[in-house]
Amino acid sequence: MGHQLDSQAIENRLREIREAISALQLEADELAVALRVFERFSPAEPSSKKKKGGKPKLGPARPGGIPTNFEMTEMILKGSEREGKNGLTANEIVEQIGRRYWPGVVGAQILPVIYHFARQGRIRKTSGGKFKSLHKNNEGSDGDARDN
Repeated sequence: MGHQLDSQAIENRLREIREAISALQLEADELAVALRVFERFSPAEPSSKKKKGGKPKLGPARPGGIPTNFEMTEMILKGSEREGKNGLTANEIVEQIGRRYWPGVVGAQILPVIYHFARQGRIRKTSGGKFKSLHKNNEGSDGDARDN
């Protein structure tokens, strides 16, 4: 009969463990919800913490009252063409946006948008990798030979 007592004790202990696991799983689920709520409503982490986590460091938030991304890009491209430049690289556009409109902006904040404008046909990307506005002075293929 000693064998039945041992098996009963094991079954009891197994039931206790299952109950503990169930209670811990409920607590873990509640903590996960609490963490999501906390992260959603807590202030953003300082950029130094984000940098340590391996996420790209972004510059300051977009200032209020500045032109749209497209308007800034277009004005910068047209201004550079008026100055006699044969288009600008993406990084030159970011630099000009930072200088004129959005101090501290970094490429990761604006470069994807600039390339999207080119894919949409709102600005032109030359074979030499420079961007140009779409006004009459730079339409046609004859400009591409000088874009390098």
